[in-house]
Amino acid sequence: MKPDTTMLELWQSKDARARRFPGDVRALCRELMEKQETVHANMPLVRDFAASQAAHCARIVELPPPVAGEALLPDDPILAELREIRAALAQERAGDASVLREEPPGYGERKD
Repeated sequence: MKPDTTMLELWQSKDARARRFPGDVRALCRELMEKQETVHANMPLVRDFAASQAAHCARIVELPPPVAGEALLPDDPILAELREIRAALAQERAGDASVLREEPPGYGERKD
């Protein structure tokens, strides 16, 4: 059985670290702990769970409300953008009720 690309990359990464720290597990752990302490803008290290949870709730409050009947996660930025597009389309359709539009034919139908 041939390994997939993800496993090959994982093994390459593991082998590269093993060559940098030949048998010294403490040095490897020390480096990994130092990297963990590094501040990452998109994935901050959580030190205060209550403050992190409050920030998460504040972020969710700023998102547009979900569409009725939607059972998706409320804090996904892509879904939030889709909700905004859907709301704009719904407003556009409601405002253009008096305008006659030509609808495209359905799947498998011919337009005459």
